[in-house]
Amino acid sequence: MNGLSYTLALALLCGCDAAPATPGRDTVALTIATRALGGSASYRVIVSNGRGEVLSSDLVSGAVAAPIAWQVACDASAPETRVSVALERLVDPAAMPAGDSILNPAPPEDPLVQDVTCTPGAAVPLRFDVVVIDRAVASEAAWVLHDAGARFLDQWCAAGFEPVDAYLKRTDGTRGPTGILRFVCTDAASGTTTLLMDRPVITCASGARVVLDVAGPSSETVRADDLLLYGTELYRGTDAGPSVYWNTAFGVNVDALANEGACSLSARATTTDSADGTIPASVRWPVVSWQIPLTDADGALVWERGGFDTSSDAQVTRGYAEAGHTFDASYVGATDTVTVNPEPR
Repeated sequence: MNGLSYTLALALLCGCDAAPATPGRDTVALTIATRALGGSASYRVIVSNGRGEVLSSDLVSGAVAAPIAWQVACDASAPETRVSVALERLVDPAAMPAGDSILNPAPPEDPLVQDVTCTPGAAVPLRFDVVVIDRAVASEAAWVLHDAGARFLDQWCAAGFEPVDAYLKRTDGTRGPTGILRFVCTDAASGTTTLLMDRPVITCASGARVVLDVAGPSSETVRADDLLLYGTELYRGTDAGPSVYWNTAFGVNVDALANEGACSLSARATTTDSADGTIPASVRWPVVSWQIPLTDADGALVWERGGFDTSSDAQVTRGYAEAGHTFDASYVGATDTVTVNPEPR
């Protein structure tokens, strides 16, 4: 299950079903930072040793306004230690309608997991960051990341897909059918908002595959080398919102696509305040994903406008990137700088 229900309550500020390990002995000094609307969170923390034996299974709770600190015993005789953290309950004291839900970044069936080495007589530090996407307060065109600290403070992101009958110019000067991926986020109070993006990929039943560039010059049509496209154009920058945007337009050759069977486009993007495009091992990071059907099995163009919570086949969804994922490129709006990951997709 990917959702948790918000419970309207004021209690559960701290509670555990086992006593913490004695500090200074063979322990893991665990820190769990919850980025959510407010209230408190409960986590199931399971610790196993190098022999695969479960050493403890604790329910750890605390207010989201500050990180939860917890000591768990480890086994220095089998020092390779695995710690898993699952978000079991989020209690929000704010006046929210009953039944509103979040996307759980660490459900019990898919917890956050990290490995550490148990050190005799020492407390090994280990940190988990749990970033919650709230679907209930997100409008049809936007999502929101909430943070009790300064990293994401009321920061909104919007994403969508728009097909246009005639937009980018072909080589003969006429305008042709164009698909536009849109992604924009309000700038953080620090002014350091960075957008991260994987290169959009078009794949077809015939085996044809086109990887779109996201790091080329902005507001300049680039002629495509691939027969399926006649050109691409990128739009990056900031506006008076203040917001940071990163849009990708691609012009399709309808006649060429007709020979490739069903084709679709996929892409992913997110926002952070760091230009480092790799998701840390301690966190499962929120992302926007596009999955856009372009043509049907007969090669006919079937693309539709899509956004969050719309009913079209053009799916624009909220979710999480796996820990350790490196995005293809990053864009810092304040400096108008694009950084490309050296490892190609």
